[in-house]
Amino acid sequence: MKPNGILVLGAGVSGMSCVRHLHGKRDLIICDTRFDTDQSPIPNSKTFYQNFPQASLIKPKDFGRAIDSVSTLIVSPGLPLNHCLVKKALSSGIELVSDIDLFMEAADGPVIGITGTNGKSTVTTLVSSMLEDRAFGVGGNLGPPALDLLNGGFAGYVLELSSFQLERLAARSFDVASIINISDDHLDRHVSLEAYASAKRRIYRDCGFAVFNGDDPLSRPPDDVPSVAVNKDERWRVIENGVVIDGRFVHSDAIKLTGDHNRFNVVAAAAIAHFAGARVDVCQQVIRTFEGLPHRIQTVGRIDDVTYVDDSKATNLGSCIAAIEGVITQPSSRRIVLIAGGMGKGADFAALGRAIPGHVRSVVLIGRDARLIAANIPGTPVAFASDLDDAVVKARMDALPGDVVLFSPACASFDMFENFVVRGQAFTRIVEGMSK
Repeated sequence: MKPNGILVLGAGVSGMSCVRHLHGKRDLIICDTRFDTDQSPIPNSKTFYQNFPQASLIKPKDFGRAIDSVSTLIVSPGLPLNHCLVKKALSSGIELVSDIDLFMEAADGPVIGITGTNGKSTVTTLVSSMLEDRAFGVGGNLGPPALDLLNGGFAGYVLELSSFQLERLAARSFDVASIINISDDHLDRHVSLEAYASAKRRIYRDCGFAVFNGDDPLSRPPDDVPSVAVNKDERWRVIENGVVIDGRFVHSDAIKLTGDHNRFNVVAAAAIAHFAGARVDVCQQVIRTFEGLPHRIQTVGRIDDVTYVDDSKATNLGSCIAAIEGVITQPSSRRIVLIAGGMGKGADFAALGRAIPGHVRSVVLIGRDARLIAANIPGTPVAFASDLDDAVVKARMDALPGDVVLFSPACASFDMFENFVVRGQAFTRIVEGMSK
């Protein structure tokens, strides 16, 4: 008899959502590369077996034997597809599926898929707010795992999707799909910008409608997909003193979010929500009230007439540059002391060197790739800090009255912090401590 089990590789957030969804329906084997270390995400196997008595935990050394008893492999987005365990399983003819595949198969109701290098979390949150009265749930790469939404009684779903999720996606037919933009990110994983963009564009396969960035050719869907191009369509665009939403003008003063990139985000979000059934007046109301996400250009303190801004969510270069441009417009006379650094993910930081002249007074660098960043910003005063506490102290010394200390790392956090949320919380605590 052909084996019918499923092997879940990766017992993190998405992997465990798969276990919860599949337990009792198929034979399950769960493996994690950390099971051989003291970082195991399931340290108490007794509790695990109490919750999932029909599942089995195995260590990586037993992976090869387990392949013979399964027909399907689910790989955590955090694990690259060229990992030796994944390659071993696929060479045996095992089918690869993702948690999003399982979700799409089970979801009852329209599903919106949103991706992009920068702004996707803001756009996803805006869209979910615009569709809140229609009982849409939000999750995926933002919030709860997609599979955990299935029992929430939602009429539809808004999913933020990363390139790691999309590269292993077999399921199709998002009702509305959108790529906000594409720029260099995760090149340590995807090798090239084109490979990264190709993973992102999988979101468009057989979708019902696409909303894309008309100024970004890499975000364009196939020609046979019905679509709207934001900024190329007269009814959906950013203009000098506001935005146009389905042909209706909204002045910039009525938009709570600041910065040109956020004006694009609100138009894209309104278009996505509108083509998923949201009323335009509801979209406009959300635009007027939405203040932004935690750790995304969030003012966390003012000390000696210097404003401290937490943009820890800027885990790539594009987000950092957008933050610099957004902060400096409020007003144009201010200067920035930038705190950046961490794991650069293969980014070309020369773009940062082009973005900071005239805006940034000085830069304080932390983390693994601090020296690499410094080499790409010649002519800018640079200081190196031993940790984030030291960085904030050095930034405070450099800042003049009216300046902004902007914590926008342009890097992943994993060399120093568990994630960008913990990193942002640490920055906020440090600033609050200085103000007492």
